[in-house]
Amino acid sequence: MKSTESLIQKAVRAPSSHNTQPWIFHVAESAINLYADRTRALPVNDPDDRELTISCGCALMNLRVAAAAEGLDARLEALPDPVEPEPRGMLLSGPTRAGGASWPSGCIRGAEGMD
Repeated sequence: MKSTESLIQKAVRAPSSHNTQPWIFHVAESAINLYADRTRALPVNDPDDRELTISCGCALMNLRVAAAAEGLDARLEALPDPVEPEPRGMLLSGPTRAGGASWPSGCIRGAEGMD
């Protein structure tokens, strides 16, 4: 759906440590989950994943701002919890001003493959 692609395209413009863009988005029916992409981690420069976590937080904030700009009544849940360390965060949809939002399922690393 165009709205989901637009939200994620805006989210991936977030700054990230050494421009690693260490995130993967998973689109579910009523949520967009952000997972840390461990293949883009920098274990020598960032052994505790501090910068990776900050980078994911920046992408989540961009996602939240993009949702608000499109009129989505969405809420952000910052994760992880101690038992389940992934995903890093999730944007849950609510009704939009136009009457409703639905997001198709799938995984998206960033703006790759989007027009």
